[in-house]
Amino acid sequence: MGAINPRMSYAGFPTYWALSAGSQNISNHPLFIKYSYTDIGNVNLIELKASIAAIPYDGENATILAYLLTLLNAAVAIA
Repeated sequence: MGAINPRMSYAGFPTYWALSAGSQNISNHPLFIKYSYTDIGNVNLIELKASIAAIPYDGENATILAYLLTLLNAAVAIA
């Protein structure tokens, strides 16, 4: 048995959010604008969770959800 290559299971950035090829441009999305100008240490977790909870779980929202969920993980990690 060979060694397991940890890079094999990942594409792009495995921990941090990044737009992938063909994904929706969210730079004008109100939630992206709101949170992209907020330091991670100043993110209000209750407000962020409420924002995420209010988004329908469908293909149109996949990119903003990916962004917000990654932000949530980062904010929780330093809280």
